[in-house]
Amino acid sequence: MYITQIYKVMVEFSDIMIFVGQILAAMSTLLLGVIVFKLYKSKQEIKEYVERKFGYNLHRTCDEIRMTYQFDESCQGTVPESIIAFLESTDYESAIRLAVSLGGDADTMGAITGGIAEAFYGGVPEHIRNEVVKRLPAEFIDIMQQFYESFKIVCFFSK
Repeated sequence: MYITQIYKVMVEFSDIMIFVGQILAAMSTLLLGVIVFKLYKSKQEIKEYVERKFGYNLHRTCDEIRMTYQFDESCQGTVPESIIAFLESTDYESAIRLAVSLGGDADTMGAITGGIAEAFYGGVPEHIRNEVVKRLPAEFIDIMQQFYESFKIVCFFSK
């Protein structure tokens, strides 16, 4: 039920996003974030669940991916790599840095990885959050606050 509610709200809020790929990335990230936050405790459990549920190969490393990775905007070409970046991370910032370092559709991959890392690590570090808020239009901040408050998600605006 909870995941269905989130999906419906995301579709409602998606009219502010420009690219369909970003919408899909955001939806899949939030749903995975909810799964991470609600059900799983370790990265190994998350890895096993995602491999089993979605059939993604998560046995590569970021170093291996970097050697051959090219721009790919498809879910199959961005989601597994984004999850691998999260799995190799040690904190929120390292997750984002790893995702972007892979190249390709880096903004989408950063969004996917960031959403998962936010759920796993318990939020966005204050220094990053403050810089993001400075750069976003007020309309986007309002929408984000509404979304977080709707689901009592305390990660972004609570600290």
